[in-house]
Amino acid sequence: MTEKALTTNEHYKNTSDPKGWKVSATDFNHHKLQLAAIFTDGAVLQSSKPIPIFGWACPEDTVHIELTPTNSDRLSGSISATCRVETGGKWLGVLPPCHSGGPYSLSVRTEKECVNLKNLMIGEVWLASGQSNMAFNLADSADGATVVAESQDPLMRFYQVPQTGRIDRQAEAQACWNCCDPKTSGQMSAVAYYFAHTLRKSLSSKTAVGIIDCYIGGTSIAVWLDQETLRFCPEGQEYLDRFSRTVSGRTDEELESQAESWQSSFDSWNKRVSGIRQAYPGISDEEITSACGQCPWPPPMTRHSKYRPTGAFSSMLERIAPYALAGILWYQGEEDGPFSSTYQTLLGLLIDRWRLLWQLPDHTISTSDSAAQKKLPFFIVQLPQWSPSQSEDQTVTDSDWPCIRKAQLSMSQARSAVHTICLIDCGEEHNLHPKDKRTPGERLAVHALHWVYGQQALPINGPSPLTPRKIDPVHLSLTMVHAAGMRFSATIPGLRHAEIAHPSDWREAGESGFEVAGPDGRFYPVAAKILPFSGKQSCVPLGQSRRPICRQDDRRIIILPLNKVRNPRWLRYAWHGWGPAPLMNDADLPAPPFFKAISVADE
Repeated sequence: MTEKALTTNEHYKNTSDPKGWKVSATDFNHHKLQLAAIFTDGAVLQSSKPIPIFGWACPEDTVHIELTPTNSDRLSGSISATCRVETGGKWLGVLPPCHSGGPYSLSVRTEKECVNLKNLMIGEVWLASGQSNMAFNLADSADGATVVAESQDPLMRFYQVPQTGRIDRQAEAQACWNCCDPKTSGQMSAVAYYFAHTLRKSLSSKTAVGIIDCYIGGTSIAVWLDQETLRFCPEGQEYLDRFSRTVSGRTDEELESQAESWQSSFDSWNKRVSGIRQAYPGISDEEITSACGQCPWPPPMTRHSKYRPTGAFSSMLERIAPYALAGILWYQGEEDGPFSSTYQTLLGLLIDRWRLLWQLPDHTISTSDSAAQKKLPFFIVQLPQWSPSQSEDQTVTDSDWPCIRKAQLSMSQARSAVHTICLIDCGEEHNLHPKDKRTPGERLAVHALHWVYGQQALPINGPSPLTPRKIDPVHLSLTMVHAAGMRFSATIPGLRHAEIAHPSDWREAGESGFEVAGPDGRFYPVAAKILPFSGKQSCVPLGQSRRPICRQDDRRIIILPLNKVRNPRWLRYAWHGWGPAPLMNDADLPAPPFFKAISVADE
């Protein structure tokens, strides 16, 4: 698209506000009453929270909103709200909280116009966001064909936000809520599908579950933040500066031409890959690369690219906020590997900024409803195991993914209602997109059931370390909690169920996942032996669980011989992109990667 076209096209002249949604000049063209694109027939609205309904209309008009049950024998009467259209054309009305149920019809009207929607449900709504592993569709995942064929469920629904770097009204007009069935579910996020499917089985059979798919493969965390937030800190400004250097000195026409050429090559490569996968099911990614060449990635940047910093925030998130949610599922971080040292800062800013974006203005809700506006829960998928192949660009070091994982885990300790799901027992060595999406989806669901839906008996923690101690000149002792039935698993990441010829309570150096360093910071692999816990029963507060652990049978001791390190200072576990991480408990949950300072005092 040329510079002239961009200048004259009013569609892309946008305004926004910190708590509002992105507005384009055509959203209220001719003063027509409109709902935001996410409101369509078949939508799922969030239960037990105020329900915001929003859109555009003639400034100063009054908008009347009414939600009416279509089966009056089972459901209570209608609920309604009224609001005024702002000077800029936006309106936001908030219906009072409702229990799960349906179907409902929604009527939105002004004095001269009316919009009606049908077959709405009130249930549980979750936003699934991030990059390619969240975007990985169900049809292409492990056992995808079988799962898709069995996916019929009219109470599991999803809405896919158009993937774009600038507001696309045509794409929004075509987007709609879909019920899961064999014709639709194959294109749904596989992780989100398994999450929703588990909720459907675990909650009331009459509770609808809605998923808002809002992701773009290959995006950095900066793509999901606004410019003001990125400029707030040096870490964010670095992303803006890199983008500026990339597009500097070239016209939009030149950049767009380069992007179109890349898109053609990328589509051609994907077509070849698809053909090979169909002809040779089970073919490895390395074999595909050998046959088709390296994937043409990353794409060239343009000033309107969906991969640019702020691109998805302004064109996707602001278009659906503040649609009421139960929580957010976040699976991202791979693209930020080369900038792992800055990821923690930006992840914290993202959580804070998104919560502000979804916060309803005080004047739109009653005092009694304000308690329902708790902090929006975030569930972060910690990166699984992976290592780049020899043919791939070596911009990611073996320490980058551990740093990303550490940043993700730190958020569950630094922010309330933020939780991390460990996947260190998952992954495929040279495949950035492991096909097992059932494990992350179901683990996310178990965490949601535990933290949001009160099913606290469900186990969510793998074995977790206390402070390691030097107990004699040649041994360390490490107490683990959440360690009932703790063992070294007979599986290898990426090769599930592959047998290892070792007892379950012992691993040699190089296979235990443990490494020790002295004052020089040089780490050496060490062996590990699991022993029963024989100390006194006591309560120990844990950051991840935020509850005291008081069960003696929940603990185990790991003894680690020091070998070459006689003056140990640090102990780490699974601190690599790809490598041994065998510790599991009796709930089949893995010990998360950790990095600990060593106490030299006697235990």
